[in-house]
Parts: sequence; structure tokens; C-alpha cells
Amino acid sequence: MPEVVVRDTTENLVADIAAVFDYFGGIQKLAKNRPILIKPNGVHFGPGHATAFEFLDALFQLLRDSGQKEIFLMESCTAGSMTRLVFRVLKWDRLCKRYGVKAVYLDEGKTRPLLLPEEEAGVGIPEFLYERLIEHRDENFYLDAPRLKTHPMSHITLGIKNQQGLLTPLDRMKDHNFNLGRRLVKILQKFQPDFTLIEGITATIRGHFPLRRDLHKSIIQTGVIIGGEDVVAVDTVGARIFGYEAREIDHLRIAAELSLGCADLSRIKVIGDLSRFQERYPYAPDLQIPKSIKRVYGQERCCVQGCRGNTEMTIDMCCGDYGGKGGWNFVCGKGIDKSKLEGLQGPILIVGPCAAEEVGIFLKQKYPRAKIFIVPEHNDLATMSGKVERLTRCRVWKMIPLLPWTTARLFLQARRNGMLARVGFPF
Repeated sequence: MPEVVVRDTTENLVADIAAVFDYFGGIQKLAKNRPILIKPNGVHFGPGHATAFEFLDALFQLLRDSGQKEIFLMESCTAGSMTRLVFRVLKWDRLCKRYGVKAVYLDEGKTRPLLLPEEEAGVGIPEFLYERLIEHRDENFYLDAPRLKTHPMSHITLGIKNQQGLLTPLDRMKDHNFNLGRRLVKILQKFQPDFTLIEGITATIRGHFPLRRDLHKSIIQTGVIIGGEDVVAVDTVGARIFGYEAREIDHLRIAAELSLGCADLSRIKVIGDLSRFQERYPYAPDLQIPKSIKRVYGQERCCVQGCRGNTEMTIDMCCGDYGGKGGWNFVCGKGIDKSKLEGLQGPILIVGPCAAEEVGIFLKQKYPRAKIFIVPEHNDLATMSGKVERLTRCRVWKMIPLLPWTTARLFLQARRNGMLARVGFPF
């Protein structure tokens, strides 16, 4: 029976984290003097987006006090940004320097091919990961350290979903649609953490990427740390805190079917009290897209797990937080009713291969004078976000809370190190 510790947080986070490890014999027994590779959730730098700074601070302190000598903090942020910049804004780079932790930007440097189960084409993973977690797996201790968050495309984004950042930004685009759950499990089949430690000092609901406009209803006080050796079991307990059962979540259900872990709460030994968590929290964002942006979606398919969901979220962010405007059209999906494309006013954004193939040429012929932007690749978040920024005419420069020359310097450093990040540009 897998065991999962649910520890209520106190003012002493170092002791709280230690108590979770101690149930399994302590960090020294778990790590066995191996290098420790920590994968936080650093998808972006906004409030509620990433594993908490104070949590990583306490974790680093504990690891150093326990005599761990070689520690890595590794991440690859969401497409449209770059990890070096996220580390700077979150001050993770300074934290690493303070404790002698090596920052690893997984969206930089050389890659190696890896074949995921049931896939014919290989994906790219950073050479660092290939050497540490494929070639010399037993010689490294892999600690998955996500934040306690919901996600509009997968209900939750905890230990399993956090591993999507192990692939290169380009290869994360594949199957980021109705197949997302199965793709996450394919990654899990290649990369299984030695230990999963969820930071839940607070938790993020209504999606994984809350707008500043909605922070008052998107960040909730949970005050827990969840840990265990079975990532499926740990995620199942995390889902329970949000009010969800594993059977509702594709990647947990599929992982359990493939015997990659336990997703049956009745067969998980929970050390701690879950009784105070009685509410079912929303996982989808409260979208407030301007009515002047006409949306035409396919009736056969329009994936909230990909092209539709990411575009809607980006539009809402540009308009809700950065003063973006409407007056244009968004077309997405498969099985589009062409009668709904009559009388379109203003520019047109077509997102995804389904819509591009189905109505791309049709709309260009029908509206020869209109500005039509086509994002033909599936879930191309970087290109799509650049087009949305241009169409909404939002205050892009306010998105990054750094001086322009600091951002430029970070960009050049990433370029010199072989940048793999797909940065969004509004042109």
C-alpha cells in the first residue's frame, strides 16, 4: 500500500519538509548521497504560477544542512517566455547562488532524441536529462516539486503534469489536445520521480495561470505539504484536496491502468488529516473575453486542452491584465459552420491545423482585404501569443517586470547557450 504524507505547514517550513521526508527514513536515506535533481513548477513568473520561493528556500536549507553536496534546480518554462527570465523574476537564480545550487535551464543547450511509448518519432530532451535520468538513472535522485494547482486542461497540474517541462518546448506541442492525458502518461513511463513533494502553502484554483485581476478568487489558503514515493498516489491525494476523484482525471486514470502507481484513494495510506478539505474547487478560469472578439468554434472538435484553451487564456490575459482591445475574430476547431463566418468585421486569427486546413483558404478568398493571421501548427503557444498581443494591442512591455536591458541581456545569454525556448513576438 503506497503511503502519502499530508503535513500542515507551520512557521518553520524547514521542519515541515523534514517531517515529510522523515516518515520515509529521511532525506539522507532517500538520496543516498546522490546528486539531487529538483523539478519545480516554474511555468511562468506571475503570482500563483510557480512553486513558492519560501518553499524552495526551506528545501535548499534542509538539503544543505543534511549534507547534500550536489543539488540542481531544473526547469523549462511555458512557451512564449524563457526559463532564464523566469528564474530572474522569481529570484530563483539568487536563491540558487545563495545555497550553491546549480540552476539548469532546460530550454537551453544540446538535446538528445528519446522515443516515447507508442510513438514513431522521437522527442527531444535536454542532454543534461538524458545523461542523468536515462543513462545514469540510478546514480541520481529525482525530486518532483510542483505547486498545488488546478489546470483547465487536465483538472490538476501536480507531479505528473509537472514533467511535461522535461521535453523541449517544440516537442511539448504534440498531443496537447484531447490526447493530453495519454501524452503525460507516456512521459511518466520514461521519467518516474524518486519522490514527489507538492508545495501547498497556498493553492491555485480556476486554472494554472491566474490573472492579476482574479488573484483574490484564484489563490486559496491550504497550508499543506504533500509527499510520497508514488507520484500517482501523491497526485491522487492532491486531487482529493481540490475535491476531485482520480477517475475524473485522464492521466491519473490511465497511469493506474498501466500499473504506474495507485490512483485508488481507499488503497493509499494517508498520513495526515484530509477532513478539512470538503469543497470542490473550480479548475477552469473565469474568462472575461470582450464581446467584440467574435469566436467561431468547430462543432466536431475544439480542444480546450490545446488550441482553444490556450488562446482563450492568452486573450483574457492580454485584455484583462494589460489593457488589450477587441474588434477582431478568433476561429478554431474542426467542423466549422461556415454560415457563422458571414459578415466578419476586422482581422481574423485562425489557430490550429484543423481550422487552418478547413477554412484558411476559404477566409482568405472571402475576405481578401482583411488581415488574416494563421497559426497552422497544433498548440503553437509562442506564435499564437505573439499574434494575440498584436491583435489586442496590449501593453506587452508591462508583462515583464524587469528593465528592458536586463531582459535583453538574459535573452542574449540564452541565445549564446543554445536557446530552445520559443519566445512569442507580436509580429
